[in-house]
Amino acid sequence: MNVSVMLTKIIFIMKKLLCFVFVTLMCFSAFAAAPQTGNATYYSKKCRGITSSGERHNPDSMICAHRTHPFGTLLKVTHLGNGKSVIVKVNDRGPFGRGNVVDLSYGAARKLNMVRQGKAKVKVEVVDPNSINDEAIMAEVTE
Repeated sequence: MNVSVMLTKIIFIMKKLLCFVFVTLMCFSAFAAAPQTGNATYYSKKCRGITSSGERHNPDSMICAHRTHPFGTLLKVTHLGNGKSVIVKVNDRGPFGRGNVVDLSYGAARKLNMVRQGKAKVKVEVVDPNSINDEAIMAEVTE
């Protein structure tokens, strides 16, 4: 086989591969930003220790665990049963239970009025930190 023919085939395959990778990445990034609906659970009030991000877990902080969002991402979690919302910061990985989309700190679960039930149906949305005008909310999330 001629060298120029081989090079042409290799370039053709590389272009197809790059196109596939690009389309795949675009699909995953669009999926990651889309709101999620599922169950939220929460950490016990007694839970202490170090999270996957290396931060110390404080049960009263507005923090959560999410499987895919990067550490530091702000999420708005809305309890679909009562309409209450809270903004939390991702600092851990999980939940790994089937149907669960987020694990909340005890403090966040308390604000959503879901402590008695143990879990709740929620909608999870990514929040742009620049869109939060309330200094009290930002102070809770970044403490």
